[in-house]
Amino acid sequence: MILAPQYLSAESGTNAAAAKQSVTDKKASDRNSSIGTKNGAKDAIKKSLINRGVSAKSITKEKLNHAMRAQEDAELNFDLLTALELLHKDPVASMFLYEKAYNKTGSSVYLLEALKTAFAIKDRKNTARYLKLGEKSLSSDSEYLRVKIGYYLGIKDNLNANTAALKLVTVDPVSRSYAILAATYYAMENFTLAKTYFEKAYELDKTDENLIRLCDVLLNKLDDSDGAIRIIETHRRIYGCAQGMACELLADVYRANKRYLDVAKIDEALYEAKGDNKFLDDMIAIYYYSNDFDKIIELLKKYDYKRELLIDAYAHKKDYKTAIKMARDEFMKTKNYDFLAIEAIYEYESAGKNVDAKTLSSVVAKFENIAPQLKDPVHLNYYGYILIDHDLDVRKGIELVRRALQKDPDSPYYLDSLAWGYYKLGECDKAKNEMAKIKDAEFFNSPEGKEHLEAIDACAAGTGVAPQNSISQNPTTIKGSAPKDQAPQSPAIKTPSPNSIKSTAPESSVLDSARPSSAATRDLTPKDSASQNSAGSANSAIQNQTPNSAASENFATPINSAAQNSASSRQNSVSRQDFMPEQNSTSKEPTGSKIQTPKQ
Repeated sequence: MILAPQYLSAESGTNAAAAKQSVTDKKASDRNSSIGTKNGAKDAIKKSLINRGVSAKSITKEKLNHAMRAQEDAELNFDLLTALELLHKDPVASMFLYEKAYNKTGSSVYLLEALKTAFAIKDRKNTARYLKLGEKSLSSDSEYLRVKIGYYLGIKDNLNANTAALKLVTVDPVSRSYAILAATYYAMENFTLAKTYFEKAYELDKTDENLIRLCDVLLNKLDDSDGAIRIIETHRRIYGCAQGMACELLADVYRANKRYLDVAKIDEALYEAKGDNKFLDDMIAIYYYSNDFDKIIELLKKYDYKRELLIDAYAHKKDYKTAIKMARDEFMKTKNYDFLAIEAIYEYESAGKNVDAKTLSSVVAKFENIAPQLKDPVHLNYYGYILIDHDLDVRKGIELVRRALQKDPDSPYYLDSLAWGYYKLGECDKAKNEMAKIKDAEFFNSPEGKEHLEAIDACAAGTGVAPQNSISQNPTTIKGSAPKDQAPQSPAIKTPSPNSIKSTAPESSVLDSARPSSAATRDLTPKDSASQNSAGSANSAIQNQTPNSAASENFATPINSAAQNSASSRQNSVSRQDFMPEQNSTSKEPTGSKIQTPKQ
């Protein structure tokens, strides 16, 4: 409670008078100390001049004051140069050197530099102190206002941030300022006004960043995906996909709406603009998903890309003659034995369910010729299953399947092949144990899975007829010599995976099941849930983009996008950098200042 003077006691009045006198005495002492320091400096300069041969009589007061100013300027310049040098090495020291320069000169130029540095290093205490010091002298400075807005958003004082932002757009009516104003409305959850000012920012500067900020509001807050698509499509038609961010966002939105063919079109534009194969892989996977193998063949030929996928596309079209010829040609060019394995697989597939003895003998002979070079688990399992299912050499087939399982121990199809081999040997308990390791429900819903499970369960329970033990009913069929050349290591020929290329399209290949067609080749055409590995929704494409969180201590959180390889290139709705002055990330001179004492 503050009392008026007439209510103060005599004692309190005496104490107040004593306190006032103490303050007066301290000020006088400080003033005398300052005068003493200046006089001491003058004496030192005068002595230095005399030591250099200058006559004491010629040292006038004017010359002495001039020398004093020169020395003060030199000290200031040294401090400023040191502050610049320490900006990244020791920003705290740099900040205090700028404050020292401000205290010496009273120039707000140096106060602003101290403020910007404090904000950059997230020193809230000194940021608040410098903001208060600059309330009058810097109140209309755009850099000061941006830092002020960022500070207020960081402490969740959205109303004061908005007030400062409204002033900022009058002082500096540029795109960046309107984006910051929009961010304050976003933080206040006034998404209609946030949209209005993000639109203004985009109107003034049609960058991908401004477009994404606007679409964030449309998609995540106003549920207007159609509006977002219209804006992004217009942007793409005018500016193309060179920067990539807008087009990748559009692809995410299309994917969320299951417009996969539109995604593929954007992928092609992105590939042509950026040359990144991930877009080509995604596009091809989508056409696999839609079973458009003519389009796949067209694209692979157009871009001269992945011959193994081109071969596989022909096989999907049942054009095995072309697929077999291309596989042989690729082997002749590359000496990669994977292509000989593929040739054998497609020869087998071309026979359909009714494989005659001649075809079977030819396929086995080709596999046997390259058996020592087989490394791909797909090829090992495929050949092993043929030997098992046709009772050619069950034990050898089991060994091949075991080699495949060493590379992929959880594959339901490899485990089933091993179980089927044990079943063929009459070892039904072992077969049942292997089937129990399979966790893939989709496999057990397949005709082949059901057939094998029923046969093995019946055999293990003693209610079925175990097959005759068959070591090798036709050993002459599988004899042959391996090529002398060592096979080069090569990846399996597989369709692009959705997990690696942000696509909803699954792996879908004649080879994916690693199982001959006579054993019900797996159909990997996706169900409606195929999009679970993609963006999922437009919201997930650019979620967590609230400028409120962006303006706190973590301003640079990237957009969470299905296109994860590009996520790092996208910025949050408004990042901390939007509030930062340009020079604080460089070693240039402080903005608006030179290395000299500013005029008062």
